[in-house]
Amino acid sequence: FSPQNFHRSSQSPKPSPMMTLRLTWLLAILASSIALSNVRSFRTTRATNTPTMVATEVHQSNKIATEISRQSQRKIFPSKESIVGEKQPLTFIEFLNFSIEKLEEEIGLKALPMNPEFSVKHSINPAKKGKIVNLNFKADGIRRIRMTYFDGGSAVQVFNMVAYPEYNTDAPIFGADLISFGQKNLAGIDFQPLYPNIEYSDKYINRLKPIKNKYPELSQSMSAKFYDSAKFFSENMLFCRFENKELIEGKLFPAFKEYINAYISLVKSVRKFEHINFRKSVQNRHIAYDQYNAERDPAHGMFVQYFGNEWAENFIDKFLFEQSVRPENGYPKQPHKKPE
Repeated sequence: FSPQNFHRSSQSPKPSPMMTLRLTWLLAILASSIALSNVRSFRTTRATNTPTMVATEVHQSNKIATEISRQSQRKIFPSKESIVGEKQPLTFIEFLNFSIEKLEEEIGLKALPMNPEFSVKHSINPAKKGKIVNLNFKADGIRRIRMTYFDGGSAVQVFNMVAYPEYNTDAPIFGADLISFGQKNLAGIDFQPLYPNIEYSDKYINRLKPIKNKYPELSQSMSAKFYDSAKFFSENMLFCRFENKELIEGKLFPAFKEYINAYISLVKSVRKFEHINFRKSVQNRHIAYDQYNAERDPAHGMFVQYFGNEWAENFIDKFLFEQSVRPENGYPKQPHKKPE
């Protein structure tokens, strides 16, 4: 039984007009011996100028809460400057800001519970200052959206985002990986197919061709080591290595916006199927996606260097790819290296 046997998707009713942007962030974790029951509510409002990501980190005995708000009192990344105190911009912070705002406007965001160990983490290596911030949401038609921003100063900047649709649709998984190692930069943005066949591409992936054709600078050959075209990567993936930072604002950000908008349109219009066998088949593909990526995650080595091996493995297993199962002897370790 496969979702491929179902009819093509049809248009769903148009969404109601956009309401005033607001968010109630439910992102509180109670790590007590009783239960994870004391959930706090948080609120995000639209800023009048370019949106910035801000947060309040609350530490009170066993309670840890993170508030994402454009008008809160302390910023996760003050003045958009790196945590290491350099005059180092947070290279991809506007990608994160746009993603949060656009998704909330179009399909609504609700924060999912998250282990406080993963919400905000500072480097434990005195020689490598850095900070990682993780966000965990769901939205209409999307069962999970995770976002990660890693700030390692001029040495490394990373924004990673993955959106998993609900199990009642076989729509692709949205994935974006934006990395800067000093002057070396790498970007990958894709609708990651659940089924690598022509019918699936015609149904979901080929709609990206007109967008991709607008950005030849972002259409380089992918590295077969990490991007196997037969395993959850599409022919319309945007992929590039570059050194010219102007490409980020001039080409990469506009292309990212177009891919996000196209994905939101897909999620809104895709046909839903509630048959138990359909849902199980899709769930199995999501599990396979997590397993495939957990086994090959090239960031493992970097996480170990900054946060230690135990935290790195828990982070991969329990946050990044939470449906994966680590072998008893562990995964083969991928070396941490700058893009060629």
